Amino acid sequence: MKETKITPAHRRNAAKRTFTDVLGQLRRGQLPGEIDNQPQPENLEGKKLSRLLEDNFARLDPDNNGITKEELASALISPERFSSDEYVMLKLVGKYFKTIANMCNDQIGPETVITQMDKDVLIQFLAHSNLTLADLHAWRALDADPEDRPWHIERS
Repeated sequence: MKETKITPAHRRNAAKRTFTDVLGQLRRGQLPGEIDNQPQPENLEGKKLSRLLEDNFARLDPDNNGITKEELASALISPERFSSDEYVMLKLVGKYFKTIANMCNDQIGPETVITQMDKDVLIQFLAHSNLTLADLHAWRALDADPEDRPWHIERS
């Protein structure tokens, strides 16, 4: 049996395919938890989530223009760079990306990145409202377009 040598080019191609897959899941609004086969997080206590997001924001947004889905995907494919709590925070940010990016209307056109202001508003909500991220998602969905709501009402 011939042994296959794994070259740096093979590794780069595998990493690129993984990144593309995770990014595609984020763009479709899916939580990319399947990459590590762990149960999906539902919540993280609000103050802890706030602290973790605050502490890691600059790390997730190195170009200081808001956290993009690409930047989040890059972090999600590198779990070894984060503590277990930080990684749960990343998964929650991925799961609720659109909700967080729409915390305030601070972008021209569609809200496509999580800005500093989105993060600050989220932290204020979590600190003072006793709502979880899941609660905020459901609450914001009341004002969302019908296709963005977490439920679907059939009208006849």
